[in-house]
Amino acid sequence: MQNIIFTLQTTTTTAADFYIPVPCRGRVVSFRVAHSTITDADELFTLFWGTNAVSVCTPTDALAAGTVIDGVMDATYKDTIFDPDSTTATYKVFHIDNLVTLDAGGVLTVFIEFDESASVTQAASEA
Repeated sequence: MQNIIFTLQTTTTTAADFYIPVPCRGRVVSFRVAHSTITDADELFTLFWGTNAVSVCTPTDALAAGTVIDGVMDATYKDTIFDPDSTTATYKVFHIDNLVTLDAGGVLTVFIEFDESASVTQAASEA
């Protein structure tokens, strides 16, 4: 099990996409974020595999700065395998997106618990 922690600079001008290379083949066990400014209920942070949402962090309205927001794993894509050797570029990265413009820019701290020993049955076309 690996704990992957990194920070991202956010702005108020536009929604943003961030791409972080996956360290090895594995699956996301949990996804959590904390933002350095107040967040609102419409300011979602989503972890994608390709175009599929794996986990979504949804703050409550006017959530205090620095509060950890736990992601909810998607029932369909929670066991998806990320793989740096995939032939599909978007399966080689953690794609993190805040889908709406944030009310205030700041620093987003991301915590991903990543299981590199996960064994999941998956069709070759999905890997």
